[in-house]
Amino acid sequence: MGFSAKLSPSYCEIEPKSRESADGDHNVDRDDVTAQLMDRVCAEAMRVQKPIAVRRGDPRETGATALLQESHSLMESLFPPEDNHFLSLDALCLPDVDFFVAEAEGQCLGTIALAHKDDYAEVKSMFVAPAARGRGVARILLAHLEEVALTKGFGLLRLETGTLLTAAIALYTAQGFQPRGPFGAYEANDTSVFLEKSLG
Repeated sequence: MGFSAKLSPSYCEIEPKSRESADGDHNVDRDDVTAQLMDRVCAEAMRVQKPIAVRRGDPRETGATALLQESHSLMESLFPPEDNHFLSLDALCLPDVDFFVAEAEGQCLGTIALAHKDDYAEVKSMFVAPAARGRGVARILLAHLEEVALTKGFGLLRLETGTLLTAAIALYTAQGFQPRGPFGAYEANDTSVFLEKSLG
């Protein structure tokens, strides 16, 4: 394109006929083609900015199932069977597991689950659709899960992730999770990373 597509939300919210004034340029008469092109860019910008909502979900919903299966396939391609600890669809439906999905415009963008334990809760099934990455979906899901954990009386979150999942580890670390040793039924191995975060 011959112009920057980095348009601010406030610019795109202005009626097209008023944008010249908003730009502070009253003397430029844009031709129809350029105007239409910029309007399309604005429409796309506003579409991308649609809010991401988190709600309680069902692992057997079409969108959620597709993401969970994609996540499981990825884990199986990266780690040996004995080091994979993801929950099955049936396990995610148990009463002691809260399952949530992130959505925008009717599309399932990500999943996360909270598994209830005796004196802590465990983060499970965190996965964001590749096409939705970079939009803060994982942070939104994790923040929502922390709120749910607190309302249910859990003051500590724990999780297990894989050494090759560097982006996930970076996210958890940035959100305040700290390294710890194996917990629960987990055993130390060469591919697992164990983290926890106090919510108190």
